[in-house]
Amino acid sequence: MTISWPFIWKKIMKNTNQTLKPSIYNIWYKNYLINTFRRSIASIGEEHLGQVKTILHKPNNKTDDNGIAFTEKLTQEGFLVGEDMDELSLLKNNYFKLRTDNNFYRIVLVPTYQCNMSCPYCYQKEKFQMWTSDRVEILKAYFSSILNSDKKQLSLALFGGEPLIKYTDLIDLLGHIKQLQKKIGFTYTCSCTTNGTLLNSDRINKLVDEYDCNIYQLTIDGAKEQHDQRKLIAEKYPSYNKVIDVIKLLVQKKINSKKNMEIIVKFNLLNDTLDDIDLVFNDFSEPEKKNIKVYFRSIYSIDSFKGKEKIDLTPFYKLAKERGVFIYDNFYQNYSYCESDIGFIINPDLSVWKCNHN
Repeated sequence: MTISWPFIWKKIMKNTNQTLKPSIYNIWYKNYLINTFRRSIASIGEEHLGQVKTILHKPNNKTDDNGIAFTEKLTQEGFLVGEDMDELSLLKNNYFKLRTDNNFYRIVLVPTYQCNMSCPYCYQKEKFQMWTSDRVEILKAYFSSILNSDKKQLSLALFGGEPLIKYTDLIDLLGHIKQLQKKIGFTYTCSCTTNGTLLNSDRINKLVDEYDCNIYQLTIDGAKEQHDQRKLIAEKYPSYNKVIDVIKLLVQKKINSKKNMEIIVKFNLLNDTLDDIDLVFNDFSEPEKKNIKVYFRSIYSIDSFKGKEKIDLTPFYKLAKERGVFIYDNFYQNYSYCESDIGFIINPDLSVWKCNHN
């Protein structure tokens, strides 16, 4: 039974002699047992499936040594909980804490909606918007006003368009935030969603070493031929080789710096086959594959691709696992910016959205 547990459980249950019940947040998907509150995922082998389901149905019945081991693991990961545990109250408490925690800001910065690519499925409409020098100064003043000794955490996400079109302004603002961090002492993280074509070794070193921008998400649209048909730089130059090279540079930086960097590769799938994706994996060495995380999304229900249907992603995830590539765990137990008092998006014109869902 393989389990991941990325979310911190506030009440670890160590006493397996207590009366147990199945968690109300358990769901089954094929042979996968998922707890949506704990974010625990268990892959149950066919030979153990019946026993695990029996334990979940009657967790307090006597069982053999194998069943005791399963019961302990299921309890540890939140699939079984104490009879007296009020799970709904726990969810409510977490919800209101994450929504109203005044010690934490989660801000998406959009320097511009412009992009140096013209992907046919792009949904950004306001592409003329971008930061000006005056707007950057306003943002500096804003961060100076909200970041004080009471604010313990700041999470920044750089988004676009292509955010690195405004690289100089970004460096200016991030430098100001780092100065505030040194003065005040809050925890700071920064991520960047980018097409990668404006990154190079010097910029990567600067962003990582000086501004702690340690999380990067890039996108690949299938094998080289498909990618270069859909993702052209300035509407005429292929980009696949550049994106692959940048991912390799990021991986090398992660290995050399020993920093807690995260390199996420999103695969956009249209008519792509497993063989197409395997060709992409073959462009990376074994050490490189071990230092990236991947996930897959199908392109559908967009103006340029009307009538396209969702693709079954399961075979692609199986392929990634077989090739030794880590799967990006984006199974969050967070809440929408629209519902949160601490998360929002600042657009290029400095208008503020609660989320990016119109």
